[in-house]
Amino acid sequence: PAALLVRSSGTDTEVLQLGTRNLAIGCMPDFPYSEDAVAVPGAFKLAVYSDGVYEIEVPGKGPMSLADFVALYTSIADPQRLQAQELLDTMREVRGGERSRPFDDDFSYLELIIR
Repeated sequence: PAALLVRSSGTDTEVLQLGTRNLAIGCMPDFPYSEDAVAVPGAFKLAVYSDGVYEIEVPGKGPMSLADFVALYTSIADPQRLQAQELLDTMREVRGGERSRPFDDDFSYLELIIR
């Protein structure tokens, strides 16, 4: 899964994409995965999500890209509060507002607020 780090920077909210260039876990036995680290001073929110959160069809535009999702997420991100339901509602609106229609892929989203 991919991850976003959300933190306050003065009066602004900063969203950083976290990740390394690796294969999905389990694709190849004994694959040498790379690691990375990021220093995070102060309070922050970590959001971890599956590709099913953003790989949706946007009516009249086609599939949403990761860059489009990060831009959308940045526009609603708040490091001080949990937003899982807000994100789910937003993504339903983006794909045409059909609340009862299931997503084509899994919609897995986890957020942690560290204070």
